[in-house]
Amino acid sequence: MAMVLNQSQLFRHPVFLFLGLVFLINLLACTLFQSRKLRWSAPLAIWGSVIFHWGLIFVTCGALLSFAYKVEGYLVLGEGQEKALTPTAFSVLETGRWQRQWPGWNLQLLEQKRHWRADGTLAYTSSLVMVKTERGEEAVWIEKGQPLIIGDWRFFHYATGYAPGLVVKKDGELVGAFLLPAEKTDENEQGYRIKLLEILPDLKLSGIFYPDEKNKNSEKLINPMLIVKAGEEVELRPGQVRNLGPYQLELGEIRAWVGLETVYDPGAKIVFAGSWLATAGLGLWFTGKNRRR
Repeated sequence: MAMVLNQSQLFRHPVFLFLGLVFLINLLACTLFQSRKLRWSAPLAIWGSVIFHWGLIFVTCGALLSFAYKVEGYLVLGEGQEKALTPTAFSVLETGRWQRQWPGWNLQLLEQKRHWRADGTLAYTSSLVMVKTERGEEAVWIEKGQPLIIGDWRFFHYATGYAPGLVVKKDGELVGAFLLPAEKTDENEQGYRIKLLEILPDLKLSGIFYPDEKNKNSEKLINPMLIVKAGEEVELRPGQVRNLGPYQLELGEIRAWVGLETVYDPGAKIVFAGSWLATAGLGLWFTGKNRRR
């Protein structure tokens, strides 16, 4: 479930902004100087050189825009859970220097399907996500290789698993009900591991969830079991109540969850366009140079 963010911290440093602006000013001055020589009858090499330099300007502007506003994060949604796209919704988040505004969108995991191979092993998982924007609502199926794309925002299907519910009571009074995202880190393992979570100020726990997936065709769990580890191990099955310190624990509703690797990069399209423009200019420049020989 943990995600390693790929963007280097180097490109978030103010020094990068300063060097980028200096490079952009110098490049713009050079390009404008060359553009003065441009005529319809100008040699192909000059056309190529000017186009190449404008492509570099686009690439630099796009990179600076990404520096200022790019967002990389990891968002976990439990089945039925709805989250607004704000900084507090992410378990891991890195933002550009000037990123302050967030879209008023909500995401909700409606359903999840597991697709099995003929030999009974899990092939892949798909998730139905409800997207609520200012334009309306839309339910979209996503899976690995098929991200959810909204404008410059991209949500990649990164990890999935079961999220067993844990009902916590104290002296018969309900303290809270919590979803515990469980992830299979090794296909050879039978259980889904739950990483250490602090669900209450005095209760930190980890665990293993065994869904007992014998009935693979129906998604219905026959005999699920949750092992909670918090100093001691407590085994929970449906309908059972177990004591852990001052608390009474019960296995609640079992849901699915999905981890979405989120990227917002408003400068990416500009960098892409600039790269093609620079490549085309370079091609024209080489063609013009070869014609002179």
